[in-house]
Amino acid sequence: MIYHIQDNQIVELTSDYVEYLYSKYVPAGSLIITNKQQLDTVVIGDDITHIVVDAATNPIEHLDINGPSTVVSGLYHYYYQPNPDIKFLPFWAVWMSDPYTGILDRQYHKFSNSPKKYKFSCLNGTAKEHRKLVYVLLNQKYYFKDLVFTFGHRSPTIAFPNEMILTVEEQKIYQALPQAVEFLASDATVGIDLTLDHPAYQESYINLVTETTVVSTMLSEKTFKPIVAGQLFVLIAAPGAVQFLRDIGIDTFDDVIDHSYDLIADTRTRINKAVEQVDQLIEKDLDTIYDNIKNRLEQNSIYMRSQKFRDQFIL
Repeated sequence: MIYHIQDNQIVELTSDYVEYLYSKYVPAGSLIITNKQQLDTVVIGDDITHIVVDAATNPIEHLDINGPSTVVSGLYHYYYQPNPDIKFLPFWAVWMSDPYTGILDRQYHKFSNSPKKYKFSCLNGTAKEHRKLVYVLLNQKYYFKDLVFTFGHRSPTIAFPNEMILTVEEQKIYQALPQAVEFLASDATVGIDLTLDHPAYQESYINLVTETTVVSTMLSEKTFKPIVAGQLFVLIAAPGAVQFLRDIGIDTFDDVIDHSYDLIADTRTRINKAVEQVDQLIEKDLDTIYDNIKNRLEQNSIYMRSQKFRDQFIL
């Protein structure tokens, strides 16, 4: 049995899909505590033999726990700097690789052979500071109207520490823009959307990914969805994100895209350099480029969904 906390009580997991996920990585007798939960006292006994702090989906990774425990983190700096007390598991990569069949429509969770109508897509559900800057920068481009673009149709969330703040001038520009932009009527969804049934993935060549955070070394489903769909991508995330993808076997198409922005420490400069890549790519013959690299894009998708890909993250 695997246990979790519900209404401040320890109870057995009954959710099929959660148990499906945890059972692959967590031994029987484990108590799962997410990084937003705490109990004053947890008794380690016959039923519960170990506490697992599940921080794999969130940058926060520390709780004060008494007794045998393990923190599972999705922060990719642990890929390079292993910690005996923290197990690295890139949750969103694993979930997008091998999704629970009750959640995702398998018709779309694969390489897309749909005709491409758009050069770029950029989805921004929650209005975070770095996404506001991207919105301000893109809105000034002549090609903005031709993008698959969404912004601000999800409820605000708590900002990550040290997230960048817009300048006074940028704030004025942002405030003058529409505060919610939808591409489809179905964009205003609730919760995390893991599906690929959207023109942003099915009908566009390149995805400008604006990650959940640009200061913490995590990658969410936002990064891995375009890989499964078979898209090129420009990644606005923390430094080293593109290199991490290379190191876990993902083709980042460096012969097509200059990902040197990935090495820039300053957040504002890194975002500007990433958007400059959009400027350059939008001018290229993406139809021809896509035809030339389609086999590689498909191999990326196949590898991302393979057991070989998942095996490198076995705890």
